[in-house]
Amino acid sequence: DSAAQAVALGGLWTPPPWAPSPAAATASPSPDPAASAPGPAGVAAAVLTAAEATCADAVASQSGELATVLSWVCVAQRRAASDLGSPAQDLATPSPRALAAAVAEVPSAAELARALDAAGYALEVAAARERDAGSTELASRAAENRRLAEEILRATSQAGTEDDPRRSAYHLPGGDVPAIAAVELGVLTAWAAVVGEVAPQARAAVLAAMDAAAVRAQADGSSLPALPGLG
Repeated sequence: DSAAQAVALGGLWTPPPWAPSPAAATASPSPDPAASAPGPAGVAAAVLTAAEATCADAVASQSGELATVLSWVCVAQRRAASDLGSPAQDLATPSPRALAAAVAEVPSAAELARALDAAGYALEVAAARERDAGSTELASRAAENRRLAEEILRATSQAGTEDDPRRSAYHLPGGDVPAIAAVELGVLTAWAAVVGEVAPQARAAVLAAMDAAAVRAQADGSSLPALPGLG
């Protein structure tokens, strides 16, 4: 995963041919990799440190394209750190109104609202068919997605108009019994599609929504790709 993320970020930078090599590089012997290799705890700590730096860079980036790639890597590193036993501090989850305000001006806000509404529909169907202890949580998640879609469309003045993109029914991922992990990965991808379009000061809210969807997808049994959110 780290190798794929490095490629997505442009690969390892190498100096141009005309750049002089640092004197220290020729004067000092190469370190023994085996002697400096960290143990499992050191690897987990390094991934967590990298995740924190990547997330901060994703929020601060003035380039939307770079912010998008950094956001993919940020989410992946946060989940990897958790898997390795060094969970990152939870990102503050914004209110639906705050999230709606963050994306109201982006060109694809309507597509995001439709994706969230479709996820709500799929989760409602799953809740109705499970009829067990987990159905209440699924119904709650469905209502959350529907409410957020409504808030976004109100913020864009499209709710209830001819431009309202919502439908009464949607295609269900996984067939008649929706694949819940696929639903959450779809939500993650929808948020990732707009994270580079929002202003840097609003990006932390979208990044938190991406991470929350990734957490849910993992909890529902999904194995996250190296660049979660890449559709």
